[in-house]
Order: sequence, then structure tokens, then C-alpha cells
Amino acid sequence: MRQSMPRYPIEGVFRAHIPDIWTVLGSPQTTAAYMAFIMAVSATQGVRMDSLNLVAKNMVVSFHYTLKDKEGQVLDSSSGSEPLAYLHGYGQIVSGLEAALLGKAPGAQFTVVVEAKDGYGVREDQLVISVGKSEWTLPDTVGVGEIIELQSPEGQVIPARIVEMNDQSVVLDANHPLAGEDLHFDVELLSVRAATAEELAHGHAHGVGGHQH
Repeated sequence: MRQSMPRYPIEGVFRAHIPDIWTVLGSPQTTAAYMAFIMAVSATQGVRMDSLNLVAKNMVVSFHYTLKDKEGQVLDSSSGSEPLAYLHGYGQIVSGLEAALLGKAPGAQFTVVVEAKDGYGVREDQLVISVGKSEWTLPDTVGVGEIIELQSPEGQVIPARIVEMNDQSVVLDANHPLAGEDLHFDVELLSVRAATAEELAHGHAHGVGGHQH
């Protein structure tokens, strides 16, 4: 008769080894596959993912971050202000960072380099356009480097940066300012909790760092 394998309480096992699990896991793809395995095993033992306090879909995640360019210059940071809170799995932060957060637990501190395609996208030449000054009127106070809003025929608002001006035309760049750049994030994960029914209905996190009604 085959001897049955011992069954361990999965919640206790993962709580005990959370600091080590994500050191072993390398790529976001590996993490995603491993998380799928955890969820499948958890379901067989009646353990909810939100009871493990791991980042997963429908969890509200709060974290501090510092964003740097490849030279190490700080571009943005939540340090000294409220942390950022978001609803995981809904594309509310750049996809590469969201993938890197998947499966992590509160207290995790890590650095991740998000490639341009998984950040603010690659630069697209067709988003740089020249508009004749006779076609529209700009205030005299507007100059190179400023962001203006364009509206499409469908009513979509598109921000564009003025990159060049002369007597005849204005050159606009509708690429994100960080398009084409790899993003270097230092992250400190503060908290993970299950989203409320109201947050799920609204599609965003409420409270500190989230959406304020």
C-alpha cells in the first residue's frame, strides 16, 4: 500500500518562508507561474490568497518607490509623502512594476529594472507632429517644454509636449516623457489587503495613497 505524503498547512509554510521564496524566483514569468501553482494548491486546502497577504489580483497594495534613470538620477519618489496605493491586476501602474510586485509580501524591499516596453512604451515617431501656427492659436506665455492638451475627434484628451517653435509652426511630441527609457525602481512594500466590495465596484483603491472621494 502506497504511503501517503504528509500534508503541511500551506498558510503556515508560506508565512514562514515568504522572505526566501521571492529571492529564489527570478523573472516575472516565473513568479506568475509559481503564483498560479500556489493559488491552485491553496484552493484545494481552502486557503484564500488574501489571507496570505501576498500581492495578487483584487488586492490593494501600498508601497513607497523611488524612480531613477539609467544614470541614477532620481526622476520621481514617494519618499517624504504618502505611499502609492493601487488595486492590483487592473493596469493602474506600469505593467513591468505590477509584474514585479506580484506575489510579494509586506516588508519586501527590492530593486527592479522595467524595460521601456513594459514601462511607458517605446518612442513612436508618428506621435511627433508639426502643426502650422495658422491652424490654431496658442497663448504668448506658452513655450518650449510645456505640456498642452490635445483633443481627438472622439473627445479623448492627449497630453503633448512642445519641443520646437518657430514663426510658422509648433512641433509637438505626444510620447510620454519617459517613453523609450528603462525605469529603475527602488520599492518598499508596506501593506497588502483584500479590496473592499466598494473598491472593486469603483475599480480603484480608497484611503491613503489611493483615490479620494
